[in-house]
Amino acid sequence: MSANASELPNRFAASQKFSDVHVMPREYWSEDKRKKHASVSHQAPKQQSKIPTWLVVVLLVVGALVTILVAIFVLRNVLSNSDSTNTSPIVGDFNVNVSNQNTNTNTNQNTNLNANTNTNTNVPANTNINSNTNSNTNTNTNLNTNASNTNTNTNQSTPIDRVPLPPSSLDSDDDDITDKEEGVFQTTKTKPDSDTDGYYDGEELHNLYDPTVAGGKLLGSVIVKEYRNIQQDYAILYPAAFVVGETTPTKEELLFTADTGEFIGVSVSPVTSGISTKEWYAEQLGGFVDPDDLATTVIGGEDGVMGVDDRNAYVIRNNLVYILQYNIGIRKEMNFYTTFEMMLASFRFTD
Repeated sequence: MSANASELPNRFAASQKFSDVHVMPREYWSEDKRKKHASVSHQAPKQQSKIPTWLVVVLLVVGALVTILVAIFVLRNVLSNSDSTNTSPIVGDFNVNVSNQNTNTNTNQNTNLNANTNTNTNVPANTNINSNTNSNTNTNTNLNTNASNTNTNTNQSTPIDRVPLPPSSLDSDDDDITDKEEGVFQTTKTKPDSDTDGYYDGEELHNLYDPTVAGGKLLGSVIVKEYRNIQQDYAILYPAAFVVGETTPTKEELLFTADTGEFIGVSVSPVTSGISTKEWYAEQLGGFVDPDDLATTVIGGEDGVMGVDDRNAYVIRNNLVYILQYNIGIRKEMNFYTTFEMMLASFRFTD
């Protein structure tokens, strides 16, 4: 039969409408017709179920997206479990899956012990305890303890050892003027206050007063003279009995000498521009002393320094250092220390 099987129900419906049409009884059908009729009547109509192509595509895309999201989620969890700080030893890693909570706790403790003495002891003990509780709870506790980080800088200046003064020679009346000085200043050896003005002879010399005349000053008296060094811009009083010696034509050095051979000298030398008297003298001592530890004095109205032996005095002015020195030579005793102090007190600049 050339007709499709799907058309058979329509034909059957048409044959039902015309029930008065007579057909040939089946027993008279030919063998071929019987077979065809049997195959048509017993074969159920075919139902074709075809899945649309677009639905297949959608399912594939959704599946791919789900796979990607799962992979990203797993990767993020893996990365979050490995702490990024690997510079210090990890004491312990703890991973517990709980809930989606992100908690970051950072505890930094830095302990630095600093003391001054040039010994550097660095014992760094860096302990990083990373407790990672995942899903996504990350607790990072960093304990940075620099234990015994002791920076000791030793920059200690050498203590100044002062040189004791030699003893003074005999002072019969104990007026701070030796018997030898009593003869130079024309005072009485057995009378501490020669002019009976209420002041000891030595005290008057220290303050530039004449110990032989009550209320009289040394300047203008007969027992001292004033030397004016025009080339070096200073003036100084000295005992009239001393001999003055000029060692150079420009008078950078003068010697005021007693009959015992002891002398008091004044010298002038250039120094580095801008340096102070303390700094300069500290350099002369090798630079190992603190300038603030030096003994100070006033010379010509300027801040000066006393030497460690108390028989040298220094002052810098206009980039020149002026040095006053009491030299006893090889003697064991000093005859004119009060005279040295008197001359030091009388020194003045004239420029």
